[in-house]
Parts: sequence; C-alpha cells; structure tokens
Amino acid sequence: MDNHRKMRIRRSIFLTLLFPLLFLLSHSTVCYGRVAKPATSLSRDQLLNSNGISRIRLFNPDRDALAPFSGTGIELMIGVPNEILPMLANGTVATSQQWLKSNIFTYVTPNQVRYINNKEKTTLDYALFRSSKIEVDQNLPYTNMFDATIDAFVYAMEREGFHGIPVVVTETGWPKGGADGASVDNALAYNGNVVMRALANIGTPKRPGVGIEVFLFDLFDENGKSGGEYERHFGIFEVNGIKAYDIRFN
Repeated sequence: MDNHRKMRIRRSIFLTLLFPLLFLLSHSTVCYGRVAKPATSLSRDQLLNSNGISRIRLFNPDRDALAPFSGTGIELMIGVPNEILPMLANGTVATSQQWLKSNIFTYVTPNQVRYINNKEKTTLDYALFRSSKIEVDQNLPYTNMFDATIDAFVYAMEREGFHGIPVVVTETGWPKGGADGASVDNALAYNGNVVMRALANIGTPKRPGVGIEVFLFDLFDENGKSGGEYERHFGIFEVNGIKAYDIRFN
C-alpha cells in the first residue's frame, strides 16, 4: 500500500470513528438512551453523583438531553447522526466548528466535552467473565469474549498498517430480562466486570496493562424501544429512576 493511499485511509478512519463517537472520555461510564415513555429525567445528585458517574455518552446532540448537563461538570461523549457525517467528513474545519457551536456548545460548555450481534456459538460463562476454560488465539490465552473481540479488532487494524491506536468501546452491556440469559444477576456480572477491568487498567492479552475506555449501555431502561423485549431492559436504572442492581463507577 503506497503512502498516499495509507494517509487517505488513516484520515478516513479518523473521520468515521472519531465523529460518530465524537469526543473521548476516561475509564468506564454509561450511555444515556432516551427512548422511554415518559423520557426519564436526570437528577444529577440522586442518580449520577451518588453513584460515582461523572461521564455520560449521548447518542445524539438532543437539546432536551444536553440542557440538564449545563454547568454540572459532567463530562460528555456525544454522537453525531449518520446523515450528518458526510457533511462533516467532506467539509472544512470551519464547517465542523460551526456544527459544534450550533448543536452542542449552545447547551454545554466546551470543557465538559472530551473526547455486538455475534451468531457464533459461545458459552454464557465465557461471555460473563467466569469461564475456567482458556481459549488460545495467536498464542495468547483468552478467558472471556470481551478481550477476544477487542484483540480481534486490534489485529485487523494492524494488518492494515495501523499500530498502537487506542480502543474505545462505545457501547456494551447486558439486559436484565426479555431473553435467555438476560437477568439482573447476569447484567451485574457482565457490567461489573467491565467496569472493574476499566478502572484497574487490566487491558487485554494482546495489550496487557493498557486501559480500555468503555461506555456501558444503558443508563436507563428504554421502554419505548421496538424490537425484542430484551431491548427495553439494558438500564442500570429503571424508567422510574430506581437502581436495578448495585454497580459503582469509582
């Protein structure tokens, strides 16, 4: 691959990965979905600060979702709608800056913004970080699907010539009901292990000790979602704001 083409690919990766995930945060936090009836309102003191949550991911720059965070010090990761991506990718820096000003910085201050469906069979224990069996891949030992999935992506990037790129998991979680294997205990087991590993900078077999930034899905249940019943039960909190299970982020 010639250098010119590699530079174009590198630029493409930056635009398609950074903009939809727009802005990074540190360590582990949660996604804030709003497809619920009525839309769950945030009580900063009761739900966020009291549970050690200082960073939130929003899927879209929705005014009603952004406004409660104004002046709170809560750090945000904000998604960009897919239909906006071509304009940002093909536009100038000024185009992006104007979009940010109009859609985000009107509601929150700039210093607040920082930057899977697998049909392959696997065991529940392997997915929930409690497998005693070791899977060997590329001469590295794996005891859970989370690490294996991340390292598979890292290997794919390296094959294309992109080394040392930090990985951000922008959405991962476990439902509390609505499907086989979906339960409060399993949701706590999965999400609790994800948070613990992020806070401890455990990394993966390929990148031991290199912390992975993670956004848990979801902050609240979203009872307005269509699709399978499990889609409505990913929340750490119920629609009424009651905490579904005991998980902390510090």
